[in-house]
Amino acid sequence: MTKPRNGGNLNLPEQEVTVRLLAARIVGRDGWHLEESTQDADGFREALAQRGMAVAELVEIEHWTLRVPADEPFTPSNRFHDTAYRAGWGYDAGADCWHASHERDRRFPGPTLNVDRLDVTYALPDVGWIDTTIRAGERVIEFSMSEVFDPIPALLNWLERLAGGSFGRISMDVEGWYVDFHCFAEGDRVRFVVEEGWDGRSMALDIRIDRIALLAGLYCPLVALWESDAFARAYMHWDFASVERDTLDPAWERRTDDDDPERLTPIPIRSPRIDAVLRAAGWNW
Repeated sequence: MTKPRNGGNLNLPEQEVTVRLLAARIVGRDGWHLEESTQDADGFREALAQRGMAVAELVEIEHWTLRVPADEPFTPSNRFHDTAYRAGWGYDAGADCWHASHERDRRFPGPTLNVDRLDVTYALPDVGWIDTTIRAGERVIEFSMSEVFDPIPALLNWLERLAGGSFGRISMDVEGWYVDFHCFAEGDRVRFVVEEGWDGRSMALDIRIDRIALLAGLYCPLVALWESDAFARAYMHWDFASVERDTLDPAWERRTDDDDPERLTPIPIRSPRIDAVLRAAGWNW
């Protein structure tokens, strides 16, 4: 992706530069040092060495292309934190360093709460927002999913992977705020961690739970909401896919409030794969 940096003025001469988000493990320091650079690996190592930082290990997290004025050098924005978090990295404010996603003891230091069930409530949508409450033992967290960056398809895909025994993370953009789910195996259970924030992240929930209990807790109430008559009547509050909506959309501008239908039928989100896993585990919901 190429991002303009000249305010849209196409008369200025420009050049394209490739920017890399690089992570360096510095000799004698804890964790990783992250920085944007237009240099390749060797050039970046040399630049850090000139600043007194010997690189023990170097990895590229992501790269992108920018258009910048031809007569101006690239200036790092130092606003790469969300990019790093989306790649699974986490900032350790106490140690002033970053930890990679696979460094779980450092990335997610706990404390972890052991629970047997997860109770999730998805409220009816209200003007493009679905208020969500997650209860795990004595811990309760709340956030709202945004229709603008609809997370439902990605969440269902993540849940299907969980049903198949795969683990990973999902990041939900809730309009200037981010909610990240992380899940990985830990003994005979799974660790479920929720982080939230904007430029940084803070730990909102950290639990150890049975994989199927986690799957059922997140999936079943979402399907129950989606298949409810109340949700079908809330079509003006959430732009869900619907065959009826596809039929009505071309004529929508000519319709009056009196012509609006009472309900639209959402395209089903029920997953046969997840249903089969839950039934095999004895979840008859």
